[in-house]
Amino acid sequence: MNFSLDQLFSLFKSVPLLAILFVGVFTIAALVYNVSEVRTQNEQKDTVFVLTILCGILILGMMIVMTQIL
Repeated sequence: MNFSLDQLFSLFKSVPLLAILFVGVFTIAALVYNVSEVRTQNEQKDTVFVLTILCGILILGMMIVMTQIL
């Protein structure tokens, strides 16, 4: 297998982008699941808190990726 250092560095450069895509897909799946479930008010508060953290991670990650691109 021919694997150069440039290919290795390009892989590490794309890792934040892949992580953001993974968090984005997970957040969308969690939102869809949250809409389909009926919960009590306390359970709803917990899920909103978790979704807020996921969205914060997603926004922070997008900012990091954008600063690396620019």
